[in-house]
Amino acid sequence: MTFNIFVLLLFLRLPSTTKGHTQDPEQPVGAWTAPVDPSLKWTECLPGPVQEAGQTACVAAPNSDTASIPATNNPEPSRWAPWTHRPFCADKNNKHCVFTSAPSHFNTRHLDPDTGVSIIADPYTALKSFTIFIHPSHLSPTNASTAVNSESETGPPYEIRAIPGKGKGLVATRDIAKGQVIMADTAAVIVDGAVERRATPEDFEALMRRAVEQVPRVEQILALSTNPTTTTTKSTTAGADSLHVDIFRNNAYGIVVGERSYSVMYPGVARANHACRPNAIKPSNDAISTALLVAIRDITAGEEITISYIEPLPSQARKAKLLRTWGFTCTCSLCTSPPAEQAASDVRRATIESIAPSDIADKMENSDFLSAVATLKKLFGLMLTEELVWNAASHYDGLARLYYRAGDRQEAKRYARLALVEYEMYLVDSGGEEVNKSMAELEMLVASIK
Repeated sequence: MTFNIFVLLLFLRLPSTTKGHTQDPEQPVGAWTAPVDPSLKWTECLPGPVQEAGQTACVAAPNSDTASIPATNNPEPSRWAPWTHRPFCADKNNKHCVFTSAPSHFNTRHLDPDTGVSIIADPYTALKSFTIFIHPSHLSPTNASTAVNSESETGPPYEIRAIPGKGKGLVATRDIAKGQVIMADTAAVIVDGAVERRATPEDFEALMRRAVEQVPRVEQILALSTNPTTTTTKSTTAGADSLHVDIFRNNAYGIVVGERSYSVMYPGVARANHACRPNAIKPSNDAISTALLVAIRDITAGEEITISYIEPLPSQARKAKLLRTWGFTCTCSLCTSPPAEQAASDVRRATIESIAPSDIADKMENSDFLSAVATLKKLFGLMLTEELVWNAASHYDGLARLYYRAGDRQEAKRYARLALVEYEMYLVDSGGEEVNKSMAELEMLVASIK
């Protein structure tokens, strides 16, 4: 198990005088409740759970108690709202279906006109997913508008080029500073995990083909890489032999929202190749509809922009997983370094692996806070050496809380300030509720110490 600093932070939560937000258990995580753009006009407004979850626009909501889709047999596009293509179901029970919405339907400046999304799900889940993830009122205006303004003034800081031994990848066209958003990409295909698990191979292939070919970015998607060793090893529906399915499985991200799992493909972010010591990361955020690519160190013009596909494993396990899962032998700087350097890296990574949040929590329970500080600093140092710290905020956050518990208020204040700088650089717009809560607590800590 790789050390998770966020698990540790749960043990270190500071007392708070502010009332926190409690998620309604009946409302999916991330459901939007803001008023929608009044220019959005759906065909009809039917009662049902979608409206109860905060939907204020009129949507032809499917009945959650049935699986019927009357719109599939209706030739009039006005009856498909909010979908811009006639819904397609691969099974006779209408449980495994494709729903597509094009950006012109959103009438929003935050989306590129060439984007659009297909959702593979049952009718009710698809509409729920649309209201939670895809509607423009849920998109991060800061992230979206920043990306648009940056590209309109100077163009994107990258271009797609042929990379020797890797096919195509992203290459920086100018210097990129640590913390800069390189790309804000939108989801093109979203698959509900339940459909992915239950659909037959033939049905899933038909669904994926329709989903991909109905979005405007079809050519961009079909140009993405596949696993050259197999088309079925990553498939839960073994036997499917489809270019569309293999591209999706080779490039999609697994995301869990609440208790529901999704696989999501972002065609732009998918162009970033792997490196075991990458220079960029796709941070997690609350909006499944948008993925950011952020620089985790300074990147020079002409340098390839890379991310890590896997957890920080030792060299042999890492290479084996990359070959098995994505079908390539890694040739990054770490994997091609001298044997002695790789061996030293393996020792550091094994040490990191051996340190668990409970080790520090046990020291805290015994009020041995300085020992807990020493352990966390050791871990932090090893991760810095291995270039595994994409954002130091969580580590500084943990040290601030430990020093506070140990009674060293000045060190607590110093690390709290460092954490706030890192949080603001990386996560202020995409870190979610927990990050916002941590920042509020750290600001309170800094203000309370003279």
